[in-house]
Amino acid sequence: ETDERSIDLIVAFTEDVDLNVIIDTMFMCETERRDQTGREDKNGGISAYHILRLIADTLEISMKDLVKGREFSRDQIKILDEYRVTSCRIEVMYKPTEEDKKILTRVYFPFDTLDKLTEEEKEKVNSGIVEESLEETLTEFTKLTKSIRLNALYKSHWQKNYIWLYRFIYEASGPRHYLLIFLTLLLNLLVLAVFEVPESQTTDERNSSTNIIWKPSTPLWYSPLLLIVLGVPHLLLGICMVVEYFVRQKKRFITGVSLFDESISNFKEWVTQQECLKRVCPLSWREPTKSGSEGDNYFGIELFGFQSIYRVLFIVSSLLAIGLSGYFYCFCLIYVFLKSDVVQYMLTALHRSAKQLIYIALIGLVVILIFAVIAFAFLHDYMDDNENLFCSTLFECFITVSREGLLDTLGPAIPFINNNQLSAVFSTYSLRSIFFDIPFFIIVTLIGLNIVTAVLIDRFGELREERDEIENKKSKSC
Repeated sequence: ETDERSIDLIVAFTEDVDLNVIIDTMFMCETERRDQTGREDKNGGISAYHILRLIADTLEISMKDLVKGREFSRDQIKILDEYRVTSCRIEVMYKPTEEDKKILTRVYFPFDTLDKLTEEEKEKVNSGIVEESLEETLTEFTKLTKSIRLNALYKSHWQKNYIWLYRFIYEASGPRHYLLIFLTLLLNLLVLAVFEVPESQTTDERNSSTNIIWKPSTPLWYSPLLLIVLGVPHLLLGICMVVEYFVRQKKRFITGVSLFDESISNFKEWVTQQECLKRVCPLSWREPTKSGSEGDNYFGIELFGFQSIYRVLFIVSSLLAIGLSGYFYCFCLIYVFLKSDVVQYMLTALHRSAKQLIYIALIGLVVILIFAVIAFAFLHDYMDDNENLFCSTLFECFITVSREGLLDTLGPAIPFINNNQLSAVFSTYSLRSIFFDIPFFIIVTLIGLNIVTAVLIDRFGELREERDEIENKKSKSC
C-alpha cells in the first residue's frame, strides 16, 4: 500500500476484476472455515473483505455503494458485521522517493476484540515513553507491547477455557463495581444519620475513659435485620471484587517490596563479596536467577502494595461491620475513590517519596527521644498529670513530648513553675528557652515538618515535569 503507484494499481484492478467474484470468494472461505470444526483461521474471508474496503476507500465511496445492487442473505449480513467489528485500520502518511509530495493510504488488518486495550493500557501508551535516544525508545516500546500482548493472551485463556468465569470476572465487572459503591455510600449514610449515644448510660459510665459504645442507640426501623439485608450483599460484592482483582492481576504481581529492593540488593552484593561466608555455606549465596518477562515493569503490581492490602482489608471491614453495628463501613469508603486518577497520582507521589519519608520519620523520632530524655532528667517537676503532661517514666515523657511538640508548641505547653515553686525564676526561664524550647521549635517544628512538606511538593513537581516532558515530546514527534 505504501507505494506511489498503489492508487493507480487499485483503480486499474477495480476496472478489470469482477467484485462479485471477490464477494463470493469471501463468503465461501468463511463457510469452509465454519464447517471445519476447531479451525479458527479466518484469513481468507477477511482478507477478501479488506480488499473490498481498500477499493471503497480508494474510490472514496462507502461499502454500501460499492456493493450496490447485490442482495445479501441474513447470514451473509452477519458475516459482514463480524468482519467490520474484527477489522482495524491504520493510516500511513509517506513521501514518494521521486517527488516531495505526501500520500495518505489506509491499511487494514484483522483485529481480535480480546486484544482491545484496557483503559490502563491506553493511558500507558498515550503517555508515551521518554528516552534519550530513538533506539532506547523503540526498545522500551517493544517491551511495553510485549507486556500488553501477555495480558491479552491471559484474558483470551480465560474466555476460551472458563467462559462463565470470564463473563463473571470481566464482563460483569462494571455493574458490580458501581453497585458496590452504591451500597457502600448507602450504608455509611445510614450509619451517619441514625447513630446516637444510648440514654441508658449512667453519668459514671460517660465519665469513664474506657467506656466504649458497642451498640449505639438507633431508631426502631434500623434493626439488625436491615443491616444484614444490606450488609451481606455488600460483603459478597466485596469478596467478588477481591477475587476479580487477584485473578485479573495474577500475571502482574510482584512478590517483592520495591521500597526495600535497593537495601536487599546492596545486602546481597555485600554477601557475595564475603569469601568466608561462601566457604561456610556455599549453597546459600548463589547468584539469584532472573524471572519474568521484560515487559512486567510497565504493569507490575506489588502483591503487598496498597491496592492489594486494602482490598483484603475491605472484606475484613465489611465483615466486622455486620457484627459491630456498622462501625467499620467508614473504612470501605476509600474504595469509592480507589480508581480515581487523582488518587493514583497521589499514591504514586507517596510511593516514590516513601523511603525519604520513612528516614525523616525515624530521624524525627530520634530527635524527639533526645528531647524526651532531657525533659525527663530536668523538667519532670514541671509536668503535672492533671494538665495532661505525664512524665513519671521516660516512656510517658516521650509520648508527652511527641504529642505536645508535634500537635502544638512544646515550650508554652510546659509551665515555667514547677510543683515546688510559687513563682517563675528568670534563670530557669532563660536557660530552658535557650537550650530546650527554641532548639525544639527550630529542629522539629520549623525544619523537620517543613522538610516533609518540601519532599511531597518536590515529588509532585517531578511528576508534573515528567508529564509535561511527555506532552512536549508527543507534540514534536510521531
